[in-house]
Amino acid sequence: MLTRSLPRKQWSMPRGTSDSGHRTFVRVRGIVASFVCLLLAVHVSSAQCAGDCGADGQVSVEELVAMANVTLGLAAVLACPAGDADIDGLITVDEIIGAVSDALGDCNAPQVRRTFDFRGGRQGWEAGFADYAPEMVETLELEAGPRVLPPELGLEGPGFVLSGANRSDDLFMFLKRRLTNVDGVLPDRAYSVEYAITFASAAPTGCSGIGGSPGESVYLKAGAASVEPLVLLDDADNHLRMNIDKGNQALGGRDASLVSDVANGRPCESGDEPFVSLRRHHVHIPEVTASAEGELWVLLGTDSGFEGTTTLYYQRIEVTLTPLGDFARQSAWRGPWSLVPGPWSLVSENTKENPNQKPGTRDSGPCRANWWARPRRWKLGIVGLGSRSCRWRMTTAWAASTS
Repeated sequence: MLTRSLPRKQWSMPRGTSDSGHRTFVRVRGIVASFVCLLLAVHVSSAQCAGDCGADGQVSVEELVAMANVTLGLAAVLACPAGDADIDGLITVDEIIGAVSDALGDCNAPQVRRTFDFRGGRQGWEAGFADYAPEMVETLELEAGPRVLPPELGLEGPGFVLSGANRSDDLFMFLKRRLTNVDGVLPDRAYSVEYAITFASAAPTGCSGIGGSPGESVYLKAGAASVEPLVLLDDADNHLRMNIDKGNQALGGRDASLVSDVANGRPCESGDEPFVSLRRHHVHIPEVTASAEGELWVLLGTDSGFEGTTTLYYQRIEVTLTPLGDFARQSAWRGPWSLVPGPWSLVSENTKENPNQKPGTRDSGPCRANWWARPRRWKLGIVGLGSRSCRWRMTTAWAASTS
């Protein structure tokens, strides 16, 4: 919960600041101060927003201040990697505004959104390796964990490295993380799963290699499961195998579908092999249902047909879970539920009827757009927030928000 005022000592303008720097300082300070007032008035528990530096599902006053300090040059971007939305080593004013917009709007339940930037550490992710015989482990040169990013990327801080030599001709290297009701996952709810994965690869395009290409024959996969992905010994062939269906190499499975290969676009004949940062968007086609306890496991990894060493630096993983079924349709009609905890919910309504909307309901979309397009038309008062075409009201919607 947001309870603290802005730390005074962090908001003194540096000596020798230019006129343009002074204007930026005043603008950033004004933006953060304004939004802090709103955040203090309405407790925000997000399913993770940009600007959630600690990846704990909440955006605090201190985290907004940390982002502003990076913008003003008073701190390094490592103070809040999640605030650097485009991973360019900077936090801009637009990214600060986007972080607060995200917190107050789109990243609230029922959709679950989590962003994990590994410049902030492991953040709950675990690594694993499968599809090899136990006696081969010494020859596989397996490596996993936070490592300093390659200098050619021009970014400070670590990425999450997965590296291994594919002596088994089928090595699977993966990351997994549990999401729970703390993240906003609902028990027995079906979700569609979407990823945005940023990683660095040194595998050039169009090369040949033993067993296949170092780029095009290494297949990136991502998905989710209601049970924890584990590596178990298969007595039939004495190999360590996954307990979930990930498919095999270029073929995806029920729990992990094919995203792309890891070729980085640089020509093979260039002679050098620098790491290149790549970004891949993916929708995992099979829906996944959370457990009765409200748990899901997300995972991604590479399934290799290249009989050599593959090393990847995972930089950022963004996961979006969108609920399917009646709950999703109901929430789309009524707007965000989770801005206020307990049996009361803050509901947005458009005061203008939408002829295409279900009778008896109102479309919340224009309200949210209007809030950010014309912020000065909104006001904070005892009765809530309002504008010319939208209003927010308190309602007892507990049954709708938990059913």
